[in-house]
Amino acid sequence: MIKIDAGGYRNPSSVETLKEKVVDEYGNIRNDEQGYMNGGDVFTFVNREIPSDFKKLMEYTGLTKDSFDFIVFHQANSFINSHVAKKLKLDTTKIPETISKFGNTSSVSVPLTIVSELKDKMNGNKNLLLSAFGVGMTWATAVVPFVDCKISEIVEI
Repeated sequence: MIKIDAGGYRNPSSVETLKEKVVDEYGNIRNDEQGYMNGGDVFTFVNREIPSDFKKLMEYTGLTKDSFDFIVFHQANSFINSHVAKKLKLDTTKIPETISKFGNTSSVSVPLTIVSELKDKMNGNKNLLLSAFGVGMTWATAVVPFVDCKISEIVEI
C-alpha cells in the first residue's frame, strides 16, 4: 500500500531503477526509487484497524471515550482522521489538528500536535489517547496520563 520499489538492500540503486516510466493508466511518471501510496487501500486499512484498536484498548483498560481529555491522532490526512472520529462517535473538540499547519510530519506528528495545540492545556492531570499509523501498515494506540506536564515552545532549526 505504501512502498518504494528500489534503492534499498533488496533492490539497490542502479541506472535501471532511476529510469522514469509511465506507471499507471493516468500517465503518471515515476522511477522505482520514488515512493508510491495506494491512497484508497490506506484509507480502508486505517478505517478498519484504528477503530478496532481503539475499541480493544477501551475493553482492556475499562475506559470509555469520555475518559480522555484529548485524543491525538497521527496527522497524515484530515479526511482520514475525521472519518475515524465520526466512526467512533468521538467529540471532535477533544481532537487537536495540525495537518493544516505542518502537513504530514510522519512519526513526529503526534508529539508535534501535543506541543503545538495542547501546550497551554496540560495543567493538572490529563488523560490522552494517542493513535498513529505508518509505513509498513503498522499502528499503535495508547493511553498516556500526563501529570502537571510542562511543554516547551516549538524550536525550529
